[in-house]
Amino acid sequence: MTEADLLHRAAEALRDPAESHPNLPRLVIVAGFCDLSPRQLSFVDALASVEGIEAVQIHWPSLSAPNPGLAWPAQTAALLEESYGFERPPEPPPPGPERPAVLERLEAELFAPSSPVLGAEAWGPGPAPLRIVRAASREDEVELALTQVRAFVLERAAGSWRDVLIVASDPERYRSLLRRVAQELGVPLRVEGRRPLTSAASVRGALALLEAAARFDLGPLLVAAASPALGLSVEEADRLARAARRRGLPVLGTAERWRSLARELGGPAGTFLLEAAELGLAIEESCEEELERIERASYEARGDFSQGSATTRGATGEIRKVLGRLLRPARLSALGDRPSAGAIQSAAAEAAAQRELLALLEDLDRLGAPLYAEGGAQSGGAALRPSEQLVARVAEEIRAARFEPRDTRRDVVSVLDAQSARTRSADLVLILGLVEREFPRAPDEDQFLPEATRRALSGKKLNEASAGALRLPVAEDHAAKDRHLFYAAATRARRELWLLYPGFSSHGAPRPASRFLGEVEALLSSEARQAVTLKRSPGQLVSDDPEHLLTWRAVRRFAYRYMSAVARPSQGERSLLGVALFEHLLRDPYERARMALSLGEPDPRLRPRPAAALERVYSSSELESYATCPYRHFVRYLVA
Repeated sequence: MTEADLLHRAAEALRDPAESHPNLPRLVIVAGFCDLSPRQLSFVDALASVEGIEAVQIHWPSLSAPNPGLAWPAQTAALLEESYGFERPPEPPPPGPERPAVLERLEAELFAPSSPVLGAEAWGPGPAPLRIVRAASREDEVELALTQVRAFVLERAAGSWRDVLIVASDPERYRSLLRRVAQELGVPLRVEGRRPLTSAASVRGALALLEAAARFDLGPLLVAAASPALGLSVEEADRLARAARRRGLPVLGTAERWRSLARELGGPAGTFLLEAAELGLAIEESCEEELERIERASYEARGDFSQGSATTRGATGEIRKVLGRLLRPARLSALGDRPSAGAIQSAAAEAAAQRELLALLEDLDRLGAPLYAEGGAQSGGAALRPSEQLVARVAEEIRAARFEPRDTRRDVVSVLDAQSARTRSADLVLILGLVEREFPRAPDEDQFLPEATRRALSGKKLNEASAGALRLPVAEDHAAKDRHLFYAAATRARRELWLLYPGFSSHGAPRPASRFLGEVEALLSSEARQAVTLKRSPGQLVSDDPEHLLTWRAVRRFAYRYMSAVARPSQGERSLLGVALFEHLLRDPYERARMALSLGEPDPRLRPRPAAALERVYSSSELESYATCPYRHFVRYLVA
């Protein structure tokens, strides 16, 4: 039955006086209505003639070009108004003002400086479209950026996450931090670009399995067993670990002992251990066959051992077969009844990494990448066995490989590097990581042609017959390229531009801002610079306003800070809130373990009654030190 038949039957049922409609809706919504077919108009006419239906809403997709068989939405709306008295929805608000003049002038001055400075009058009344932010740490930088992104989108009537673009000096460095904070703030985010293959948990588990099989070492095998992608449940992995500890890890260094333990275990854990043992034997067999092939080739070449060299061919094929059987991509059914978009995206990334890993192993098997020279690879002063050389070579290729998981989401905030941002634009653009040695990047010293050698050779001719002089790139050339990328990224904003950098390291040491940021500040007058600049210090990491506690770490810092102010009358309300949050934190076993490590467990005051911890008044600096790093707090306040 076609859609037209369904519409025809629905219209007939609505018009039939013999039909009773006990559950007649008061509101009918017709989605996807866009053509003027007789069936659709008959259905709308039937809806309009039925008593009891108070309103009918018709939604149709907007069309940007004519299409045969489809009518323009304006024509459809006019017909419905004329025939049935439908009311046209209110027109969307007119688009906002054009790009702020200050951003236009900033772009012009960056690429073609002329000397006039930009004053506060350049952007008129209202908030400045340009902001320069010195954050107290890298985490504070990300929290400030995503908080602004959230406010920018949610406060607009027709805001979309696609209206925001984040440019990071090194997206890979910011990836985990951005994803964690974005998940807490409810900001859909996509970090674009290729990521290391070893960033996937399943690939790290596969690497641990290869290292265990090459040496028959149960240590890496237990790491591999803990990876859910390799097929073992948590209970089976724990059972394998307990059995290995009973037998003793150092004495299980042969395939026969692994088989014996596998027979004793049985079940999925025994099968997994048996697969690992067979993989180790298959690697050894393939390496021996490869060495025999080299010997035959050298014998046929009359003792010339340079005629052949060991490759990854054969053994990597066996590795691929075993991993193809063991690796289990995450299924939607395993993600729960209502998996979040982040969980689905993580599962898709893991599946993409597994496909890339198996494709890489297939290429290594087909092409035959050379291994290390015999005896050339050392481990603790001893030459590696052929199987260990093979696994080391494969691991080197895997660690160097990168992949890019497919992300089909559309309405998300994109995070990318400055190179990729040249072809993009957005209403709000935020540039992260504007510190020296990150943006611009620190120059990499070439081992073969150091910087001094490059400078000495530049401008010289190779020989008398050469037409031109030798031109080698030096540090200034790399800085000029990064400067152009920064200019391009800074001019991608249509409405607002935020320039952020972490002003302090994780140890509290000041970090110099990027020289490119200084070039932007030089274009502003002193009043304008003061108006657009926000400087935060580590002491401002703890917010005094509870409404700003948007992330879990912000809540933790607030609780620790105001626990120390219980005895101060001026901090009464905040101290009570800090005590309540502190008690809430103590309900989490992980949080209790972290506190016990720093506050001197065993301490009975932490266990039975959290409020009893108030018998000791902790200083704000001590609690801030603990919130930053519990281990450093332990050394400084307890050990010392």
